Amino acid sequence: GDVYKRQVMKIRKINVFLLFFLIFTMILGCQERKGLKEGVIITDLKGDKITLPEDPERIVVLAPDLLEIIYYLDLDKLVVGRVIEADYPEEVKNIPDVGNFQRPDIEKIVKLQPDLVLSTGLVQEKTTEKLKQLGIPVLELYINSFDELFLVFDILGSITNSSVNTEVKKQKLKQRLNTVSY
Repeated sequence: GDVYKRQVMKIRKINVFLLFFLIFTMILGCQERKGLKEGVIITDLKGDKITLPEDPERIVVLAPDLLEIIYYLDLDKLVVGRVIEADYPEEVKNIPDVGNFQRPDIEKIVKLQPDLVLSTGLVQEKTTEKLKQLGIPVLELYINSFDELFLVFDILGSITNSSVNTEVKKQKLKQRLNTVSY
């Protein structure tokens, strides 16, 4: 009964993410690669069209888990701002903070001149909407499962032109997960 319904809902959720990723990669694949100003237009999970920079060089990360992923994928050189709660690995403490997770400081974010902000949306909805109004691209990424985590790896690899590295990191993590016994 309830277990079956939860499994069906989980499968549907994964299918939605897989569909999003398929559409995302199709759009990326069909885009003519232009300069940073033009960027790449994708449709986010809410159905909004977002113009992302082709090769972001200045990323502000508004969620601790997303910053840890950025570090794991060796993309930390791109990060110019983080929320206070993002304190791992230790090196992130050298990155300027932009307020706390629930109330990021829009003024601090704007001063950092990011060409991309990574967010989970949710409690940051007002902040992300304001940033979008100011013309700052915001990519909302939600992670509730390992499948979604691996999709985020793929997305970040695609938008930072580091797909080969992120694929290697993804496979290493999958191998480690497969060796964990329950």
